[in-house]
Amino acid sequence: MGVSVGAAAEPLPQTAAEQAGESLQQQPWLQSLEAGGAGEKQPAPERKGAAPVVVRNQDLREHPELLAAMLRQAVDARHEPLLGALLPAYLTLPQEQQDAKLRQHAQAELARLRGDYPTATAHYQAVQRQYPDDVRLQLDTAATLAEDRQWREAEALFAQAAQTPELPDTVAENIRLYRNGIRQNAQWQVQGGVQLSYDKNINDAPQAYCTPLGCVRERQENAWGLRYRVYAEKNTPIRGHHNLLFRMNASGTTYYLSQRSAYDYALARASLGYRFQDARQSLEILPFYQAQFSGSRQFPDKAPRQKRVLPYVLGHAVGVQAAFERQLAPKWTGFVSLEGMRQDFREAERARHQNGTVWNAFASLSYRIRPQHLLFAGYGWGSLQPGNGTVGGRANSSGYVRHSVQAGWLAQWTALGNLNTEIRGQYTQRRYRGSALDTAFLRRPQRNNERSLTVALSYPKWRVWGAVPKLVWQENRIDSTHDWADRRQRNVWLEWEKRF
Repeated sequence: MGVSVGAAAEPLPQTAAEQAGESLQQQPWLQSLEAGGAGEKQPAPERKGAAPVVVRNQDLREHPELLAAMLRQAVDARHEPLLGALLPAYLTLPQEQQDAKLRQHAQAELARLRGDYPTATAHYQAVQRQYPDDVRLQLDTAATLAEDRQWREAEALFAQAAQTPELPDTVAENIRLYRNGIRQNAQWQVQGGVQLSYDKNINDAPQAYCTPLGCVRERQENAWGLRYRVYAEKNTPIRGHHNLLFRMNASGTTYYLSQRSAYDYALARASLGYRFQDARQSLEILPFYQAQFSGSRQFPDKAPRQKRVLPYVLGHAVGVQAAFERQLAPKWTGFVSLEGMRQDFREAERARHQNGTVWNAFASLSYRIRPQHLLFAGYGWGSLQPGNGTVGGRANSSGYVRHSVQAGWLAQWTALGNLNTEIRGQYTQRRYRGSALDTAFLRRPQRNNERSLTVALSYPKWRVWGAVPKLVWQENRIDSTHDWADRRQRNVWLEWEKRF
């Protein structure tokens, strides 16, 4: 028998929804990595054959018709090295020996192949205006605009080209594929998952600890739970690179089937704002509204409800998030995000301690070591600045500053039938303001070291009702300067994931 200091000590422990909220700003980035959006394309196979014939630029300048024919072939074949070698020689010819349309077409295509889309777009639009009836130029201009994420302008040109009579079947098929891609970008992107899990320590009981008055051992409760998550996004092109973006995230866990609804929790966020997007980068500025939900356990004034379908509203927040992603090199992609929000809780004690301003920042790099293997690492920072600087005449120690590092490895194993694996680890140090009672009834600053490890497996060839099952194992651990704040938790769940 002993006296528990955890209930009276400050700061209040984080809810599961609050822990999920700290990683919410990383979710679009992680989904982008899982979808392979940051990876490089498969390299073209090496061509082997007879020894190449070496032709000097001087020889080509002496035969301008041959140079023009070779340049045209390089444009048609989209052969960057050859185009890069021939175009400088062609530009040295006298103006009267140059074909203006071929010159501009070659300049535009070379810039496109090198990823210089502003230059490519300027050249293509200029030459296309001069030769509006040239379907080839029209299609190349439209394709360049689509690759540069200028969706409305690309669609207009493709629609115009599709009206051309007697188009070859292959050209018509390419137009259809591009237009389908443009339409898909503007459609709702919805992804959902349902997970059956066996969760340990759902009541967030601390590890056993002792005080001068005795030792405390709180019983940990385990239960079967049903986890769920929904992600929806709608991108609406406005003009050029500018878009209107709506995004919604919702996730949670219910223990209704185990008659432990008091421990249910959920988090939902809806965002609506601006997105700038081109071939290499995107910038998002998204105001959002966020709500947290909880079972009756987080409300001391409510009677325990162990079979309740919908959780109670615990709190809400309004804020804004800015995120920037850029492909730095063919194998490297970077991501940075900053968000700030004002949170308010309904439960009186939590509101007294934790109403205030939350800041979160995150930066990450990914590197694709192989087409099917990607490594990523990141750094995160966050803080809670309570509105009440003091509680009970002392500094409000619910405020904190956290620093975290994380790393992960995503892989697809072709030799194992495209088995997907994911390993992700995170370490966080959380430093609380002021001081809190420890188990010796002394006040001192609290520091938590938090560790998380996640391992996941999925096999795309196995589908249940059109959804891919995913097996996930996760371990979370908190080691604190205050023994009553130590936590251990291991969970295993089977998730069914489907994208629409």
